[in-house]
Amino acid sequence: IIPRWQEHQPNNQSKPNADIGIIFTNRNWTFGYNGLNLFSLVREEKFRFNNTNILYTAYLHEIDRYLEFRYGINMIQTKNIFQTDIHILSIIKSFDNRLVEIGGFVRSKYEVGFIFGIDLSPSWHIYYNYDYNFSSINTRSIGSHEIMLSYAIRKSYKCRDWYYNF
Repeated sequence: IIPRWQEHQPNNQSKPNADIGIIFTNRNWTFGYNGLNLFSLVREEKFRFNNTNILYTAYLHEIDRYLEFRYGINMIQTKNIFQTDIHILSIIKSFDNRLVEIGGFVRSKYEVGFIFGIDLSPSWHIYYNYDYNFSSINTRSIGSHEIMLSYAIRKSYKCRDWYYNF
């Protein structure tokens, strides 16, 4: 559980909230759950963010040592609103290093998107995402643009604990 203090409260009040997440993964499959704003489950207030639950899975299919595909589905619930994302991502790589990621997604029945990412180094990645909505909101919006910068913490392959020192 990650505690989080919400900002922008009236009268300079802070209201605590928390998120929780769990991921199960192996070489090809990923399953996960994220619960956001957990305190909102038990006490709903005007200025507190709504509780959101996200359940997701993805499958990584390796074609050869230079190409992979990732297929996935996300199910999102906020109050009485339910949404589903289905996405496909192709990954072009050099040996074990990912170089470029290109993909798309369909969100519910009114929204589609495109994502493009490149590796800046083995740990740093930059992504561009564009979403377009086909519902009535499209008369006031030309879509949304996102730029994401991510840093991957590399795991140590040597597992050492207190027993290792004996």
